Amino acid sequence: MASATYRIAGSLLALARMFQPLASWAQRRYQANLAEQLKDWGLRYDDLYDPLMDLVGSCAAAAGLGKGPRRTAAFGG
Repeated sequence: MASATYRIAGSLLALARMFQPLASWAQRRYQANLAEQLKDWGLRYDDLYDPLMDLVGSCAAAAGLGKGPRRTAAFGG
């Protein structure tokens, strides 16, 4: 039973490695698209990205959201 589990895990790892270039490409495209849209509000991608996941946010992000449409600033509300 254990050898079957290892074979499945190995197959999943190989599958993940196969799709890694596609996932990396999609990630770069998404980041570039988002950065382009944020330019309209005077923000950069780095203004919103917080590696520490601090939910309080930065002053630059709050100022940029204030420049956007009211619906966007209210998070779709």
